[in-house]
Amino acid sequence: TDGSAYWVYPDQVSKTPEAGEFVPRGAFIIRGRRNYEHHLQMELAVGEIIYQKERKVMCGPVDAVKSQSAKYFIIVPGRGKAGKTSAAMAKDFNVPEEEVSRILPPGDCEIKQKIWPEETPEEE
Repeated sequence: TDGSAYWVYPDQVSKTPEAGEFVPRGAFIIRGRRNYEHHLQMELAVGEIIYQKERKVMCGPVDAVKSQSAKYFIIVPGRGKAGKTSAAMAKDFNVPEEEVSRILPPGDCEIKQKIWPEETPEEE
C-alpha cells in the first residue's frame, strides 16, 4: 500500500492571515512550494520486546521493531477489522487483546506478513 505526503520549510508555515484571508481556529497557512513525496510505504510492525525486564508489545517502523524483536507482524492499512487483527496477534503473543489494540494506529488494518522463527532450545 502506497501513500503520499508533502513537506515544507518552517518559514512557509504561518498562523497569521494576510489582509482578506481567514484562518479557522487551529489551522495553518502554508505559503510557497509544497515538496511532494509519492509511493511511501504504509507499513508498521508489531513485535514483542523486553523493556525494563518486562515483556511488552511494541508498534513502530518495521526496521525499529525488527532490530528489537525476533517475533513480529508487519501490518498495513486494509479491510481487516482492527479488532480481529489485534485479537489474532494477541493470541500469538499470548497477551490480552487490549494490550495489542491500544498500540495499533486508528482505523482498519490487516496482517501483511508474520515473522515467527521456529522455537529454538534456550542456551544455558
